[in-house]
Amino acid sequence: MMNCILFYGDQAPSFRTVERWSKLFREGREEIEDEARPGRHITETTSENIKQIRLLIDDDPYLTIEELQEQTDLGYGTIHRIITSHLNLRKVIARYLPKDLTDFQRAERVRIRKENLSKFQQGAWRLCDIITGDESWFYHKQIGRKSSNAEWVRRGDLPPIVVRQSNNNETPHIHEPNMDDVFIQQFKAQVIKCVRSELVTPGVIHSEKLAKANMPPSAMANLPIAQSMRKSML
Repeated sequence: MMNCILFYGDQAPSFRTVERWSKLFREGREEIEDEARPGRHITETTSENIKQIRLLIDDDPYLTIEELQEQTDLGYGTIHRIITSHLNLRKVIARYLPKDLTDFQRAERVRIRKENLSKFQQGAWRLCDIITGDESWFYHKQIGRKSSNAEWVRRGDLPPIVVRQSNNNETPHIHEPNMDDVFIQQFKAQVIKCVRSELVTPGVIHSEKLAKANMPPSAMANLPIAQSMRKSML
């Protein structure tokens, strides 16, 4: 094997190849040419075919290998080899963004979050005072599955971006947005505990209703139900 490397240099076959050929010759093989292999020949990876695949992908980066097969009449393995080895491309699924924010909107969000964080660190706010929310929008126009937005990109490049909600008003909505509280997962238990401690339970309200029904008018003023939230719940 060392003599083979010294003679052929970088073009020397691998040890596994030498071992396989040595075994074949010991078993009586005399031909030194490779046997015919099934499938298309490797020579289909030509400069013309590489250029053809590159032009098709440049024109439509969302093409699949099956669609490229129909347009070029090349084999699946040949197209895959051209894309990955020669064009150095990979298929990446698009990354969805909830909104297309302007630079001012991004800067304003950062400013507000820093202000809220400062209030929390200084003790002016509790954890349950910082509950973020977002709007849920339903569109008539469908943007399709994420897999349908996969496209060929060069290795190392960022994935493509698909914006769910743009700044224009061209897309009609089915109904008004709905606010859903979004809790930070690692602080969820503390938030729920803090919020529950400030709420009036249904049992307390029911007990106060019974007490109110059985109390004389003179004792109504002493009933601890003067809070605005409790009045609204009654």
